[in-house]
Amino acid sequence: MLNTACPRKHNGFSLVELMIAITVGLVIVTGVLTLFLSAVRSNSDNLRTTRLNQDLRSAMAVMVRDIRRAGAWARAADSVVTPAANPFTSTATTTDLTINDLTANVTGNCITYTYDNPPFPARPDPSNVDSGEYYGFKLNSSAVQMRTGGASAGSHGCTAGSWESLTDPATTTITALTFARRETTVPLGGGGNRIIRDVTITMTGTSASDATVSRTLIENVRIPNDRYN
Repeated sequence: MLNTACPRKHNGFSLVELMIAITVGLVIVTGVLTLFLSAVRSNSDNLRTTRLNQDLRSAMAVMVRDIRRAGAWARAADSVVTPAANPFTSTATTTDLTINDLTANVTGNCITYTYDNPPFPARPDPSNVDSGEYYGFKLNSSAVQMRTGGASAGSHGCTAGSWESLTDPATTTITALTFARRETTVPLGGGGNRIIRDVTITMTGTSASDATVSRTLIENVRIPNDRYN
């Protein structure tokens, strides 16, 4: 017996249906790519921010730790018995904390100071400041620099001696660095004064690869070695 039923007709997608499907697919792919690129950019920003924070905090930690040593002297008790005897806090020879080469300055982008190194045990002649005991920090060429030596009693300003960078301008650009000194005078009962000093460090830096990534750190440093006059 012959099958007289008509065979089922198989139709494919029409041109309109194909175009709609392609459009929907492109929209989905575009959305996925947008989310992926956004995640990549966010991750890159986080990496730059983290690197900037690490560089700034490392430089700040070095400055705070070293500036606290300003005026340290192996014979510190002598400055109490005989006021102004400490050679590392002398304003006359500018071995004391100095901002931009002037003891009268209270704010600047360069700080210099001296301390007995090593303070213990006492050196054979601890009454003088040796050439290797002049220290400092400054902003130069978008980097924080630290004095490592080369200064002397006759030449110890912000341009004297050997300086090395604490930060790398290739990764971190230091846009501002200021040192603000504050002194509080406390009269002593037996005559003379005790000068309590502190320094506020303000540092701003940006990522060398993206100037919009910026951070500012502020630290206050109490100088334990008071000056007497």
